[in-house]
Amino acid sequence: MKKISTLYKKDPNDLSRVINEIAPENKWVIDGEGIPTRKFDGTAVAIIDGELYKRYDVKKGKQVPANAIPCQEPDEITGHWPHWIKCDRNNPADKWHFVGFDKLCKEVPSEFIDGTYELCGEKIQGNPEDRKSTRLNSSHDQIS
Repeated sequence: MKKISTLYKKDPNDLSRVINEIAPENKWVIDGEGIPTRKFDGTAVAIIDGELYKRYDVKKGKQVPANAIPCQEPDEITGHWPHWIKCDRNNPADKWHFVGFDKLCKEVPSEFIDGTYELCGEKIQGNPEDRKSTRLNSSHDQIS
């Protein structure tokens, strides 16, 4: 799944800010195309063919890791290029990814598990979602 860029145009004088104009590539959102979904604030993960991956941003001038799966083309302005890299149960940096993954595998039949998720919990990104446990949240939870 491609990560959507900021809905608004970036300020050319300060790329960390936006201006009050819709980015042309995202006009489809304003036109009502697509389905609004809930954006969880954690860290992006994907399950591809039943295997767990985390998002890795290859910054401009950096080497793409072996076996990385590109999510999209590099950003023309910043050079950031998001990829999926496979998580490793023996890597301590992936510990919480597998806590969420294992919990999801107990709740959801394996044939329905592939997709993108947001890993949220007490040990993830300062826990802005204020979660008491670590879990994978579906990136496709619709807003009603």
